[in-house]
Amino acid sequence: MIVSPTTLLTLYLAVGSVASCYAQEEYPNEKCAAGQKLKSISQYNVELSPDGAKVPPRLIDRFFYDQAGRHTQWRQYNVRDSTRYTARTFSYDAQGHLLKTVDLSEDGKDGTIDSARTDTVGYLVYRRLARPSGEVLFEVSFTNEFNQRKQLVKATVLDKQGKPQGYTKYTYNAAGKPVSETSYSGSATPQQQRLHYYYPDGSTLRKTVDIRGSQDTTEIKLFTPNGLLDTEVHFNQQLKRGTIDYKIVRRYDSQQREVAHLTYSTDYLPGNKLALSRREVSQYATGCLKTKTLIYTTTPFTTEEKLGVVFVYRYALYH
Repeated sequence: MIVSPTTLLTLYLAVGSVASCYAQEEYPNEKCAAGQKLKSISQYNVELSPDGAKVPPRLIDRFFYDQAGRHTQWRQYNVRDSTRYTARTFSYDAQGHLLKTVDLSEDGKDGTIDSARTDTVGYLVYRRLARPSGEVLFEVSFTNEFNQRKQLVKATVLDKQGKPQGYTKYTYNAAGKPVSETSYSGSATPQQQRLHYYYPDGSTLRKTVDIRGSQDTTEIKLFTPNGLLDTEVHFNQQLKRGTIDYKIVRRYDSQQREVAHLTYSTDYLPGNKLALSRREVSQYATGCLKTKTLIYTTTPFTTEEKLGVVFVYRYALYH
């Protein structure tokens, strides 16, 4: 399989955070999972029958954790038979660095195996993405350069033959916090960028901006002064530059638990105006683990909300 340098770098960038995004985003974090001695979460869908009839909850997902609170496996159960599932499994080294993500279909014949190696401090030095059949989608290695603080300042991507295919440069502020990550595929024009902005102390992250090329903003994330993700703005890449596709706003309670996840989109509205289209409400007991999630959707052209999905959770704990 011959892959051009630009395609190779694009593939690497595209899967750079695949494993982490399969784990439940923000919930539960490692501190919560470890503190609760969480072994697994079973997520059930409560069917909403129009006639009010009670239907047994259906198992749809199960998440597994090690005793350090790291996500080790996710299973998605078949709609017709909850005993069948596809799975993603995550493996770590002794320092907690993610080394392998195995994403397999129900029969084990389809999917991907994402393998990595890191150096002694956790920086990536090798990456391989393959099919269960053994077909290699891409295989790259990295040469890393560091500053006096031993922070990564440049990572060069090399193909299987050791030829450079592109590189990413990293910059930091006076407090040693990341300011920019800029990736190139051989030309002077950036292929992808991520910029970091901070509150006046220079250490507390305030905003990140993802840019395709040198000008097209694809995503903005805003954070609260205590480190919580507050707002995500996603831009439409098919329309004119700067057109918002949708926005997500999060709300937290006094214990910093996410209790509302609000999605504003431009669907059905003239002039690409944003309006609330989805509202996700989470309920908790006394700790950091959810007991129920309610998802409401807004009827097009109206402000009428309808409860469409109810999830409930069951937990298994380490003893």
